[in-house]
Amino acid sequence: MEKESDVQLIQRILSGDEAAFGILVDKHQRGVHALAWRKIGDFHDAEEITQDTFLQVYKKLPTLKDPYKFAGWLYVIANRLCIDWIRKKNLAIQSLEDTPVEDIEKASYTHHVLEQSEIASSEHRREIVKKLLAKLPESERTVMTLHYLGEMTVKEISKFLGVSVSAIHNRLYRARKRLQAQEERLVQEVLSSVQISTSVKQNIMRRAADIELTPSPAPKPLLPWVAFGTAVVLVALLLGVSNQHLLRFQRPYSFEAASEPTIEIIDTDIVLDIVSKPAVRNQAGRATLTRKTSGTSTQVSHTGSTPNTFKDSRRQLSVMEKVQTRSLPSITAPWAGWFVNKHHLSYAEMTASHDMFWSPEFGLRFQRTDGEVSLVGDWREARRQQEALLNLNPNMILLLEVDMRGTDPESPFLKALYSSDDFPWVRDASGKIILGAPAEQYRNLLIDFTHPIAQDIIVDQVIAIAESGLWDGILFNHWDEKGVVLKGYRSYEAEQNAREFILQRIRNAIKDDFLIIVGGSGKLRFGAPYINGIILYSDHQDFSNDQQLMELESNLLWAEKNIREPKTNYLQAKGIGSELPLSPTNQQAMRCFTTLFLTHSDGYFLYTMGVDWKEPHRHDDLYRNFPHKHTYPDYWKQHANSHDTFPHEHGDTHYWYDFWDTDLGQPVDGKGQFYRGRKGLFIREFTNGWVIYNRSGKAQKIQLPASATSVASGITGTSHTVSDLDGEIYLKSISSPTDVNGDRVDNKLKRINDE
Repeated sequence: MEKESDVQLIQRILSGDEAAFGILVDKHQRGVHALAWRKIGDFHDAEEITQDTFLQVYKKLPTLKDPYKFAGWLYVIANRLCIDWIRKKNLAIQSLEDTPVEDIEKASYTHHVLEQSEIASSEHRREIVKKLLAKLPESERTVMTLHYLGEMTVKEISKFLGVSVSAIHNRLYRARKRLQAQEERLVQEVLSSVQISTSVKQNIMRRAADIELTPSPAPKPLLPWVAFGTAVVLVALLLGVSNQHLLRFQRPYSFEAASEPTIEIIDTDIVLDIVSKPAVRNQAGRATLTRKTSGTSTQVSHTGSTPNTFKDSRRQLSVMEKVQTRSLPSITAPWAGWFVNKHHLSYAEMTASHDMFWSPEFGLRFQRTDGEVSLVGDWREARRQQEALLNLNPNMILLLEVDMRGTDPESPFLKALYSSDDFPWVRDASGKIILGAPAEQYRNLLIDFTHPIAQDIIVDQVIAIAESGLWDGILFNHWDEKGVVLKGYRSYEAEQNAREFILQRIRNAIKDDFLIIVGGSGKLRFGAPYINGIILYSDHQDFSNDQQLMELESNLLWAEKNIREPKTNYLQAKGIGSELPLSPTNQQAMRCFTTLFLTHSDGYFLYTMGVDWKEPHRHDDLYRNFPHKHTYPDYWKQHANSHDTFPHEHGDTHYWYDFWDTDLGQPVDGKGQFYRGRKGLFIREFTNGWVIYNRSGKAQKIQLPASATSVASGITGTSHTVSDLDGEIYLKSISSPTDVNGDRVDNKLKRINDE
């Protein structure tokens, strides 16, 4: 007999069928119990939370608007109760109570696990499993727990967490890969053997019998609410009008609001300043940088803590580890983390889908007092937002932009840094400050970065950012070594000397692995020894231009070879804005640029929707139903749809393609390799598959060393055909006959290229 769906059971429950509620409890109680144990670490307390969860479900079931979203609704209720339990117990969420993760990783688990699985008590075995799971990132740990303890299928976990099935598959695969075989067996054995007490369901049903289900309240008269809503909107507008600023400078989204809305009451705010003492030059022109770590410059409310006090109980990955252990492809989120599809995801989940994100401000702001530059704000909240992202994606690189060419002096984030009295703006003959460029979407004022005061502020900003521990690096977006930014005001030589001097001072003052990424137009002439990444743009929508593709390939290979470690190059390709993201042409162009990048770089990538600020474009439900914002008044005139009044921005807007969900693992082969010597046809092997990129001028037949499945077409086999100006990813099967040493790498690939 086919099992009843959640929707059918809910209909029966609301009709007064108590037996249907018992079936619903049986269906979901292991999953809820698994989630609760993952959150609080105690099986018995998890049973209490499971009971409370289903009692709340029963009470609130009449208010559930969409029964098809029951699984996600159930997750939110259970998660809130876990958070409440933790607060009441005054405990921090910890992955491991007693033993540091580093010690676990150093220990030899092979003998230990086998021994403990035979002689240890059941409780002790559970503790071992907790420590094994603590080795995994948050997202993988949760999926493993739901799968083995909750006995949930991949599809059920997908609905419960609101994440795609392919993402759940990838997390399970990576989790198993991180654990040794006997470790995974122990996790499966211990968690699968846990039985929920029969009293749990009995208590739920007994207490639910005393609850009278009440239908959803009838709608209130509309007019009073309209008046109240209008008043609220007017007040919000009045309060917000003085703080309007560009999307890139807006207050950060609540990273957990959509999926886990909570209200946290804190007795006192902890407001800290990270102060970077200004650089003091000696007579030789070099900089001696000193920074205060105590004293009046660090202002603390009711505590003497420093920002580094607020650390997650799990060790965060180093920058080098983030870069080297991530699975490709790695997609970047510039300025805002959302994409226009997959609306069921929260903002945090959208943002954490990317492996690089700039420029989150985390609610902080800069200030400059007595010549000192500092970051100020609510550090507890800033750390919470950072950890919310890293818990979802431990490999995420977080960058903050530092303005060097031009800036908005009225931005709340930067306002306190600049003043019209002493800051060296570039001015015309009449003394008027020059705009960065009149046609730009951001009407920034032009900075004379060759001036010592401007250089001090730029360097001190970077030092404050590096010392905060919130960001992995900084971004100089308008670097332009080939041109002259201050044309007519400063010489080319003066600009280059200033750039190099700024980089030298920064590198002398920060950790070696702190990232410096610059927006350049290709190969750098001066900054390569100091820089970790170059931002390359492909702004030509005609992706069939071989010369353009070859130039991108050359620039990527140069950057991968010449800049410093850890390398974090980034390519942003512009889509065809006149067509929808899923048009055949846009999908082909996306595959072409994605595979070009994967075969020529180990960095980060994005394919945008190609909509310019002043370029006419079509709007359909895809755009209209997603909140986005106008920040450029002249652009409003070019829209004729009702969504014009909603906030929206198009500069780096992108669609999330399923092609990017592929788990390729790490690269095995080098970059820029031709397939069997055929010019314009490139191949690169990764631990989990191959990438083919074709600009040879014709469709190409290829022969892989083992059977593999095409991500785009779904075809499985060893022989495949790749169209011209296109690319494809081929995923290996779990075991390959050419994997001679069991490491999932096809060791015979070189034979293909040698033939």
